[in-house]
Amino acid sequence: MASQDTGAKRYMLTKTTNQASTDAPPTDGQRDPAIRRAPVGRDPRSLPDAESPVVTIETGFTKVMNTLDLPESQSKIDKFEEKLSAPVSKASEAYEKLNAFYAANSATIASAGGALASAVNLDVKSIEHTITTFAETSAILMKGLDALGSVHPFVGVAVTAFKLVITLDITRRQNNKKVLVVKIQMQDLMTILFQLRHMRDPEEKGPDGTTLKDRMSDLMQSIAKDITACGSACDVYMKKSFLAKTIKSKIYESRLAGYVDMFANHKKAVAYALNVHTALGVDAANKKLDTQDIHLKSIEDKMEALFRKLDTPREKDVQKFIDDKGGAKAVVDNDVTLKELVSKSGEDFASLDPTHSGNGDLVSAKKLLNKELSEDVDEAFRKNMKLFDRKLEMQSKQLTDTVTSTGEHIIRALSGGADKILDPDLQAIWKDQGWKGSVKSPPLRFGCVRSRAPPPASPLSPTSPALTTELHPGEKPEDDRWALAYINVAHLQGILEAVDDDGTGFVSIKEANDFAMSRPEGWSLLSWLAFWAAGWHATVTWYKNRIYNILDAMMKLLRQRVKPANLQAADTYFAGQAIQRVELLLRSTRSAPSTIYSDTRLTRIVDAFQDHEEEKLLAQLDELLYELDDTATLRLITGSRRIERYVYPLLYHLLKRHFDIMRLACIHVLDPDEFTGMSGSLGIIFQAVDERLNILEAVFKSANGNVTERLGQVAFGMFQLSYGEFQRDPINNTSHSFDEEEGFEYGDEDLGPDSDDDEETEKEIFDRMDTDWLQYETDNEPCDVYDFEKEHPPPATLVDPLDGMWTGQLREIDNGKITVEEGTMSMVLTRAGDKLSGAVENYTDILDLEGTVTEDRKVVFTITWVDSAVVCTGQYDPVTNTIAGFWEVKEDEDDEDSDSSSSSSSSSSSSEDSDEDEGSGDESSESGSDDEGGDGEDEEVVDEGKEGEEKDSEWVDEEDTAQAVAENEGDSTSSTDSSSRPFIFCRTPAAAYRFRYTDAQFTENRARARWGFAIAATIDQVQQKRMSWPYLKKRFAERKRYIELSKRDNTTAQKLTPWTPLDDDEIAELERLTVTLHPSDARFYDQCVDFEMQKVVSYDRDCASCKRHIQDAWIFCIQCMDDRYCDAIDLCSECIDQTPERDNFVHARSHLMIKTLRRMHDGELAWVIPEARAVAERAKKAFQAASSLLSRIESGKRRKTKSSHGKKQICACCEEPISSGPCWVCIDCVEEPYICMDCDAKRATVNSDLVPSHNLRHPLVYIYDGEPIPEPLTTDLRLAELETKMQGLDSKIAALEEKLDTRFASLEAILNGIGDKLLGKS
Repeated sequence: MASQDTGAKRYMLTKTTNQASTDAPPTDGQRDPAIRRAPVGRDPRSLPDAESPVVTIETGFTKVMNTLDLPESQSKIDKFEEKLSAPVSKASEAYEKLNAFYAANSATIASAGGALASAVNLDVKSIEHTITTFAETSAILMKGLDALGSVHPFVGVAVTAFKLVITLDITRRQNNKKVLVVKIQMQDLMTILFQLRHMRDPEEKGPDGTTLKDRMSDLMQSIAKDITACGSACDVYMKKSFLAKTIKSKIYESRLAGYVDMFANHKKAVAYALNVHTALGVDAANKKLDTQDIHLKSIEDKMEALFRKLDTPREKDVQKFIDDKGGAKAVVDNDVTLKELVSKSGEDFASLDPTHSGNGDLVSAKKLLNKELSEDVDEAFRKNMKLFDRKLEMQSKQLTDTVTSTGEHIIRALSGGADKILDPDLQAIWKDQGWKGSVKSPPLRFGCVRSRAPPPASPLSPTSPALTTELHPGEKPEDDRWALAYINVAHLQGILEAVDDDGTGFVSIKEANDFAMSRPEGWSLLSWLAFWAAGWHATVTWYKNRIYNILDAMMKLLRQRVKPANLQAADTYFAGQAIQRVELLLRSTRSAPSTIYSDTRLTRIVDAFQDHEEEKLLAQLDELLYELDDTATLRLITGSRRIERYVYPLLYHLLKRHFDIMRLACIHVLDPDEFTGMSGSLGIIFQAVDERLNILEAVFKSANGNVTERLGQVAFGMFQLSYGEFQRDPINNTSHSFDEEEGFEYGDEDLGPDSDDDEETEKEIFDRMDTDWLQYETDNEPCDVYDFEKEHPPPATLVDPLDGMWTGQLREIDNGKITVEEGTMSMVLTRAGDKLSGAVENYTDILDLEGTVTEDRKVVFTITWVDSAVVCTGQYDPVTNTIAGFWEVKEDEDDEDSDSSSSSSSSSSSSEDSDEDEGSGDESSESGSDDEGGDGEDEEVVDEGKEGEEKDSEWVDEEDTAQAVAENEGDSTSSTDSSSRPFIFCRTPAAAYRFRYTDAQFTENRARARWGFAIAATIDQVQQKRMSWPYLKKRFAERKRYIELSKRDNTTAQKLTPWTPLDDDEIAELERLTVTLHPSDARFYDQCVDFEMQKVVSYDRDCASCKRHIQDAWIFCIQCMDDRYCDAIDLCSECIDQTPERDNFVHARSHLMIKTLRRMHDGELAWVIPEARAVAERAKKAFQAASSLLSRIESGKRRKTKSSHGKKQICACCEEPISSGPCWVCIDCVEEPYICMDCDAKRATVNSDLVPSHNLRHPLVYIYDGEPIPEPLTTDLRLAELETKMQGLDSKIAALEEKLDTRFASLEAILNGIGDKLLGKS
């Protein structure tokens, strides 16, 4: 027993001692914290009696037990207890910190929680104050949520999502107030989580035995998912232009309000879960939720009012204009109202396109806004989620790195003066010069030059990224005194720019630290300074050469290899402002001398830095799928550093990927949005460039400096030409004329295929291209005929009479003329209770259908197109198995209910009458009116062959129904618009519907009409099964004719060239084909039409004569052209003989003109136009020589000279002689072949024996006659000519004034005479 007692006591004493040591580890001198020290000036014996024994016993036992050897098992138990006590103490500390933080910031958190609820009742100024303080309150809220997460880790998933979305949003330069309202509600949701501060343990169980963690985890996951989705939706909304947001404001606002509701519901769910867990009981929780429901409904009711309060005057003005003009679609489709809309918005056409891929004209603006109107907002949100998730992931990594770096250096940063410099070498310079804080650039330059002695090797900070130059074990650092040669006045500009990140002329300690800490691992400060002194210039020049080569390779692909279906989108990309600004940046940047690579040590560090930067940059671009959609996304790559450091590597790698996509465009048909996205990514880089320019402009102006001159000194002048308003400058464009600079060649450049590559090499190159690089699916040439029944099969079991396939038409009657809207339609229906769902196919697309049906067989369904919808209201007749009624355009979502009810009431009586009337009444030719009865029976005639008597009875009934529709159309009692828009759907198969007889045929002889229909449908079905040649030949002819007529019709409707409008017979033929073709065939043919239209080359220019948009062939006058080759008289091929006048240009037929069948870009214009003038001058001299020779021959004075046997002017196609024009001469070919006007009109092929290299894509110059080309007027001559004209105008005005004075004098005399007479009479 004694031994047992001793062991027990020893265990208890050990436990006590260990607990004491765990709670407060011994400090200096191994003093036991359990020993209490008497206060100063007091005798230890004066302590209370209760305390002194404790001190004595604990001290004694500690000394005794330290000399005892404990059993091994006992030591393990002690260690285990220590481990258990540590988390408990940490959790307790975290809990206390959370509540302390909440107590200190409770007012801010409470205001964040009720911000939106109070905002809806406030005035605009108070609401804006709430929005303005959002960043401040969210920062406090995020800190509190971090503290909450340390107590309850299960909230981490929602907290992380909230922090990432808010942090990414705060980095934007501008934020939309309506978006911030949604973020405020998101913030309000997160405040409810602070109720968890009352609960210490996440594993605590509630009354139902569920732990707090298990109860809340799924809810936190759902909240995180919806926060991320909301962030993505706001991201899409923020990237839209002002007009794009305004014309679809109702849709966007409804989606934003939807997220507000969603967050309010989540808040209610969190409150409910916490109430249940804290044993308030379900009844109490529900009672509390009832109050929250009222609050939620209040938010829902007031969201629209809140959005209206946030509308700016500009938004209100533009929205009113849109409403007054008939809606967004009507405004955009009308050129006049569209121009007025853009003017009212305060924007210009160029600003409507954030990608800068177009020319900023009316045509481009209309395309963009129509695309916005047709875009499915929910689909756009869904597509953006992939990129947004990646952005959040990068944002998360960036936040983690920032926190780590801050934590490691915060103690050092608290020091004073030069001690704040983190790098020892740079700190030594700072101390040597006696600098206390920020320093001006000139003293820093002087200090760097004076401190050129090699400093001791310094260890790198652990936060410096691992780079390429690593030292092997046992290897000594290389002597870096070679770098001293570059630290001199001649090279210091690059160093100062690298250190002075904001360009203010003052270098702060933070900037010095950032500069030092960004150097590669293993580099000395001298090597780092040498790189920025000379190496960076070499790097920039290397990238400059690479980018020029990529642009040249892109141009070659556009000229020779890109598929015709991709040319329009690819040309728009290459001609867009983004690529033009790339060229402007390249042209503006001064190149480094070629001798810079003669120093192998400098070359080695340049290559090392370049390799590391590329590795890091490629990883980041891969993460973002090479898509930059916002400057906030760009800053995820560059951080807060100046853009000039990254602009060249970024452009190089983006353009390299774009070139690969261009190569994919040579073998696949790509989605046009692929090229739009490429332009957008480049545009984002130049948005950052513009932001940097604004900063530099402010700095230089504050110093009273010339901004343009100072920009020429920054970053090798790369931004100098980008300053000011962007303007095209083709005459100086260097993208085509640049030659790779000596010393900056790159042997591993992959820019093939080249023109001399064989087929095997080309195939190998193109096989390396990966379609996974694309953002959109490939859209290759249409080759599959659609089958609607396979894409949307009817129910396997037809439970309801409405289930299954239907065929019919929407018709419109105007003054007795019947037209079929949207062609023949196939429709599949499925009924579930009183709900109808299904799909409709017509020649444009497959459309969604939804509706309702009542017990008395009234049917209402809506067919939805991309940008519109129609509501069909009618009656199902089980006897005739038809659905007949009237349709109307659905004007607005808000009016849907009223429209449907009015339509239903107006058509119900007519539908009932339709069961009793008889006759046909359809007058459409060969379109197969559904009103002639026998549709269901026709199907049986073809497929089942029922008895004739059964057919007759059904034929009559269906005819009666159709006749009822026709009679109601002409009913004088019906005055609604819908009465002129009937529809009818029947069970006749779509393949047989085209053979329906006309009303005239049915009226003349019913039996013959029926049998004719049955025979024609049966023959067609048999031919289709046998695939006979007559059947195929007929289908081929129909397809060819439909595509031809539709292309011409689209060209006319879209105001394109060449313009050959349809005559009346062709219009009727196209309408007949649209109606009679099977909907699946018509849809396939219509896609072929779109594909053919996509292949036609477009130039983004309008003909100066016919004012239509130029396609196919572009002709422009090089004598009616400005000095920079930007503006000229443009003509289409139909107007070549016209002589339009515009601005200061007066065009004449004798002027030199260039014709091209492909788009010519600015880099080509820079050499094509001077070359065209030279070719024309040589041709005219040849004509003059030939004319002189002919004159001498005719006069008998011909002399046999060598020149008399010169080259003859003959057409290279027909080989007919060309005496003096008009004709065309090729600019590209060395032989300068002539082409007569007739051969050019027929686009005849040249004789390859005469000109082996010519093709139709070569530009041609127009030669009207042999007269010499007039010299172009210089600026001085033009001014003199203008002055002469002004003098003449002054003389005319003076003469006019003299005439007016004379007439006024005469008039005054007459009036005086009249006055005298009147006075005499009086």
